[in-house]
Amino acid sequence: MTNSLNSSTLRKIYRFEETTFYIYCSNIFLFIEVNKFLSPHLNETTNGDLKDKWEVFYLHQSEFDLSSYRILNDAQEIMYCNEESNNVTIVNFKYRTARIIYTDYQVNMKLLEDCYSVIKHLCYLHVIDQGGCLLHSCSVRYNNKTIIIMGEKGAGKTTIQHYLMHTLKASFISADRTLVWKKEGRLFCAGWISTYRPSIDVLSFLPNDEARLNLTKYYDKYKENQDYFQKNKIRMSPSNLIHCLKIKSISYSLFDVGIFIKYDEKQVGYSLKKMTDNSFDELMLNTIDPSEEGILSIALKDNNTNSLTLVGEDLKKVNFYRLTGRGDLCEFVHLLEKNITGCEQSEN
Repeated sequence: MTNSLNSSTLRKIYRFEETTFYIYCSNIFLFIEVNKFLSPHLNETTNGDLKDKWEVFYLHQSEFDLSSYRILNDAQEIMYCNEESNNVTIVNFKYRTARIIYTDYQVNMKLLEDCYSVIKHLCYLHVIDQGGCLLHSCSVRYNNKTIIIMGEKGAGKTTIQHYLMHTLKASFISADRTLVWKKEGRLFCAGWISTYRPSIDVLSFLPNDEARLNLTKYYDKYKENQDYFQKNKIRMSPSNLIHCLKIKSISYSLFDVGIFIKYDEKQVGYSLKKMTDNSFDELMLNTIDPSEEGILSIALKDNNTNSLTLVGEDLKKVNFYRLTGRGDLCEFVHLLEKNITGCEQSEN
């Protein structure tokens, strides 16, 4: 039952709220790649004296005798075997330890997903304990405001996010899911640790040749690998995304603004991409009440409980808007700066 710590074992400490994660790994290649997923969303620290401490071990099967290990007969410990990758995850809630026992020395996307998923779900449990939830959304920090963008699939969330990041230098927070929780009467948000999946269409948004070349090279490197390239989208770590696209990122922030995109095929879903005709209706950002029936139902679809009641009255401290109409991205940004971020011209 040893964790095989020795002089060659690498260690890094991360912090998420009041939880510290001690990461241990003897495989330097795996250690480097896992940290590409963790570092944009967690704060690296040297202080591990927080009230909630977890030790996470990445162990090759030669370092851990799984055959002689016996799982506890209660809810304090769980074991999960990924049938696709054959990697095993053991989480002990009593001793606050997690072990990922992997079978292949080669670092691939399936192994990386097993490695970061356990920390991702521990962060999620912490957020739920704090009265929070997981929103189906993407988010950025722009003009000193954290903006969470919600809507149906295809409504234009990622399109808006890319435009704000690449053209207006907004900072990346999350791609497809955003953690939201309550602390000292205020709402905070952070990115959901996961792979990022930009499509080849993102190249049209990139403002400089270096970013375009970096992403093109990444596509060319992995386009024949089905683990990485699927349906015109490439899977990459948050760190690789930030490096390739030359954007900034922040790990967590106050939740300032929520935007719901009202979607139908004649409106924002296709209008915020490059216009091919002159038929459009006026774009509008209207203030809405987030407690209105159905407003958060799409964004909260990943939660098992009524998470709207978890964050409660604190949602009313956030400015929520509904985006309707048909127009282009420049018009949307003008509305954003005029009505939300409080300036007509952005220097960001």
